[in-house]
Formats: sequence, C-alpha cells, structure tokens
Amino acid sequence: MQEQVPPTPDTDEELEGQVAHRIALGVASHSWEPKVGDNLPHAGRVFEIDDDMIDGARLYAEEAQFHSDARYEDAVDVRHVIPECWGTPDYWRLIGPNTDDLRIAAEGYQITGMVKSVDYKYGFRHVEVFENPQLIAYTLGVQARLQLPWDTPACLTIVQPRSYHHEGPVREWRESNGRPLTLRDLYQFAQQTIVPAVNEALSDSPRTISGPHCVDCKARHQCPAYRKTTANVLRYVGTAQPDIMSPEAVGVELRLVKWAIKMLEGREAGLQAHAQACINAGLQIPYWRMGATMGRLKWRDGYSAEQLATTFDLIGADIRKPQQLITPSNTIREKGIDKRIVELYAHRPPGVPKLIPDDTTQFRKVFGHSK
Repeated sequence: MQEQVPPTPDTDEELEGQVAHRIALGVASHSWEPKVGDNLPHAGRVFEIDDDMIDGARLYAEEAQFHSDARYEDAVDVRHVIPECWGTPDYWRLIGPNTDDLRIAAEGYQITGMVKSVDYKYGFRHVEVFENPQLIAYTLGVQARLQLPWDTPACLTIVQPRSYHHEGPVREWRESNGRPLTLRDLYQFAQQTIVPAVNEALSDSPRTISGPHCVDCKARHQCPAYRKTTANVLRYVGTAQPDIMSPEAVGVELRLVKWAIKMLEGREAGLQAHAQACINAGLQIPYWRMGATMGRLKWRDGYSAEQLATTFDLIGADIRKPQQLITPSNTIREKGIDKRIVELYAHRPPGVPKLIPDDTTQFRKVFGHSK
C-alpha cells in the first residue's frame, strides 16, 4: 500500500528527528561541534539547535564512541538472510579483545570480541531494544560485511534521550537465556520471526493487521483494516462502562485504552498529512486551513550577549543567567573525572512511582523467546 500512495511530506516531528540525527552524528564522530542557538538548514527549513538536541547528542556519543574502526552511517546488506533488506545503521563497530569497551560490555563473561550496533531515536515514543527487528537486521548485515563467526557476541543498543522509561534513555540487549547474545541468536530469530513476515509482505496476498506499527505507515489513511480498527475504537469509547470492575477487568481495559489511544494518534497523524497534501495541491478541506504558528520570541541577530546585557543594565534589569553547574554525568563524560569521585557528591534520587506495562517482554528477556 505504501508503494501505491503518493508520497506525503515529512511531519515536523520527523524533520526534527532528522536534524537531531545530524547533530548526534557530528558530535559522536568528532566531525562537527554544534552549539545551542546555532541555525541548521534542513529540508528547506531552518532549525535552531536547542539544549535537548545537544544533550541527546552527547548521550549518543557516549555509546557510539569515536574510534578508528567505528562506522557511522555505513550501509550494510542483509539480503542473504532477509529478502530485500538492507539499510544504514547509525553506528556499528567490532570491539576487539583487551579493550576497556569490551571489558565494560562483557561484565564478567569471557569473550574475545563483540559487535556493537547503536540506533539513535529522538522521538518520545518508546522503542524496545529487545528483539528489535531493525537492529537485528543491521547487525546481521555487519556479520556479512566482516564475515564474522556466528558465535560472535553482539550488543544491540537504543539511545532515546526523550523517552522517559523506567529502564532509562540507554537500553541494551546483550544477553539471551543467561548467556551473551550471539550472532547465531539473531540469525535464528530472523529466520523464525522476521523472514516469514517479510515473505508474506512480498507475496501476492499479504494480510493487513492493525496495531501500534500502523502509526509509522504512510498508507494508514487509506488502509481498510486500520479504518475499521479506529471505527471500532470510536464505538467503544461511546459504550457504557460498569461502575464496579474486577482487578482483571481494570488491567485488560487499561491496556486496551492505551492501545486505542495510539491507534487514534496514528489515524490523526495520517489524516493531517493527507489534508495538508490536499491543501498544498490547491484543494479545500472543510473545517481546516493552513496557517503559520507563532514562533518563540528570540533576540534579534546582530547583537552580542554582552551588548544586550549592558543595555538592560541601564534600565535596572539583569538578564544574565545565574551560574549553573553542569550535570554529574557531564562531569564524568566531559571533564574526565573518575565516576567514583563524582558519586561521592551525587546520587540518583528515586523517581515518582508510576504504572508500568507488564507484558511478556520481561519474561522473554530472562527465559528466552518461545520456539
């Protein structure tokens, strides 16, 4: 379906993510030192680099560390395992023996080398690293490129600085059934799970199955299965609910409602993109029009920070920022201070208790996926 629909313009969220990727690549590869407030042209627009982009790039650089053998945005071919599959990982590297990186990653396991694949996600929507098909495909492509033995350990990493998840912004998958994850594990998972799905998608009569993945589909606005699902969601919202519910009913319905919200958000994004494309083509969409939003108030170009501060001093206003300390993590990362010294003066206060989805993912992480 996606091949048949006209291309839709990238959303603001997608464009922002592309800009954040460029900034992260520059910081991690030491090819560029972006600064807060700099303007970055991209896709016919100009984006202002903010603190979130810089902080995320530094977090990514800590995982995708610069080395002579590191590979940034280096494409790999996976068609020997997954039909029609190739792509460009954000970062990959073969970590050799007797390195600090390998000792940190192994944590007690006796291994002599490891493949590390890192993917940077700037969006807010949580991306699970465990059994992540995209990272699995990338890593299998690295295996083909370097002709690595199948028993080579692998470390798959997602860096997602704006995902407020209980596992943190950096999540790794490097264990399977209580032992180091290997390329053979990834190959077997691809054969059992990914390849059958790809073969069906490439067949003459693939199924259309709605779910959270629909949010990223460019053809969702005209998919019958997706429209039927969202229509069922709207009907469900209007049904009467009992006042007294069992704990089992609460758990099931809460999960259903969260899934329904995701489906409606995806439907909204698809309709917005479709409506915008129609308006840009000269068509009218009832109840909607294109209009510019008001940007953030910012100082005019041509004035230095000291000029502005001195000017406002004359009218009794100090507009300088008070001195601030950098974060403990940046003290370790940027200043090279030993982590043990920093932890004498810093701590991680417990977060606010929150409801966390409890599905089969955690079970499979510990005991392995079903055969």
